[in-house]
Amino acid sequence: MYDIMIENNIRSLGVDKNEFKEAIGNMVETALIDRCTLTNPKQPTKEDLINIYRIFY
Repeated sequence: MYDIMIENNIRSLGVDKNEFKEAIGNMVETALIDRCTLTNPKQPTKEDLINIYRIFY
């Protein structure tokens, strides 16, 4: 296995927890209108995306 020196969560990148929480709403709205999200076989809900962001913080 190779170490490619990529962090495995957002917190490890030094993102402040409170700033991240404040930005989740905007990130979700942006993700919902992104072309990549629109072509997913399963369309995520706002709650799905919020949970994904929280898990990866």
